[in-house]
Amino acid sequence: HLPSSPVSAERLEALSRAYLGRPYRLDCLGEGAGPDRDPLYSRTFADCQTLVEQVMAEAIAEEEGGLDQAIRRTRYH
Repeated sequence: HLPSSPVSAERLEALSRAYLGRPYRLDCLGEGAGPDRDPLYSRTFADCQTLVEQVMAEAIAEEEGGLDQAIRRTRYH
């Protein structure tokens, strides 16, 4: 399932800007449960992969039924 309309470059840029100045921390997210209890989503820290996954998830969250579902879809599908 893809968003019904393409995500604009302006929206992606605006979402990405929210991460400016955030400290870099490798492997800063987890599954939110199980052996890796780091949060499923957070803007506190970021690494390269986290930045891309979270911005993409935020961009499609409305079509996916919320940020939690969008993060899981982006990260695992």
